[in-house]
Amino acid sequence: MAAAAVAIVHFETIWQILVGNAGGPVASFPLSSGVDVFFVISGFIMVLSSEQFFAAPGGSLEFFTRRLARIVPLYWLTSVIALFVMSMPFDWISLVKSALFIPYQKPNGSTVPVHGVGWTLNYEMLFYVLFYIAIFWPRRTAVFLVCAALTSIVIMGSIFPPTLAPLIFWSNSIILEFAFGVLIAVAYRNDVKIPTLLRLCLALIALGSIWFSTGYMPPSLGRVLFWGVPAAVLVACAVLGARRQYSRWITAPAKLLGDASYSLYLIHPIVGAAVIVLWSPGLNRYPIKIVLLASLLLSQVLAIAIFWQLERPTTRWLIHQITRRFALSSGEPSREISPIA
Repeated sequence: MAAAAVAIVHFETIWQILVGNAGGPVASFPLSSGVDVFFVISGFIMVLSSEQFFAAPGGSLEFFTRRLARIVPLYWLTSVIALFVMSMPFDWISLVKSALFIPYQKPNGSTVPVHGVGWTLNYEMLFYVLFYIAIFWPRRTAVFLVCAALTSIVIMGSIFPPTLAPLIFWSNSIILEFAFGVLIAVAYRNDVKIPTLLRLCLALIALGSIWFSTGYMPPSLGRVLFWGVPAAVLVACAVLGARRQYSRWITAPAKLLGDASYSLYLIHPIVGAAVIVLWSPGLNRYPIKIVLLASLLLSQVLAIAIFWQLERPTTRWLIHQITRRFALSSGEPSREISPIA
């Protein structure tokens, strides 16, 4: 749902471009908070999916290489495709920095990488590095260290404003949203439960806070307050309730869409750019609403196909090689952990 929300915002932005109103207000803009939900979920998932790595010999390195196997291949591939489809100007320095998740400042002042949506992955990679360091210790200590590090980075960035683009970018308060997710994971593991009625009320308040917030929300302390905290509330309401068994007719499609959400996030801007390129040559014969709705659905179909045919097998093969190598070096059986987490 978070990935789809971001895609909807981007396709409405394309609508504005096609009708000659580029830069105009986007009614669905609050759905951009899907990114904030992503960050909270990322913090939550990292704690749960890495439990076998805490304080384990070689656990930190195996954790980090698994993360790279999960994130890097599809990001690099879609970045190359985006260069050609979007006809974006670039130089080799910006291309290398984008590939290595190093934020850099463009002449217009933005810190968006070659593949624009990759700005979130630059924050993710910072979180992974901190987690890599913390995972040397047992889970309780590691969780404290990660949250303390994220908070300290934000505080230091406020007291001593950095001048280098990467430090300016990484010290943004939006990184606190990862800490929110980490703390929710701790509550989940401690079997904390929120009553159903209270969860419903909190979720409605969180959604209202997001939807009726300001119409412009760059990464900032305001974003953390108006979007990050409600995003954390939504995730907490989703996971801190009674655990039930649902029909496979519900869980299987939901899991598939969740598994393909990373592909959807990376592929939908390319589909949108293709719509802009093909608009004048022929797509303008059809109603804009139909074209954009079809493009959104096409993005989802492509995301599922890419997940099944490319992302999943590539990730599994790489993780198999990683676990095999670590098993050989340690003399222990390889750990089989879901490559999709």
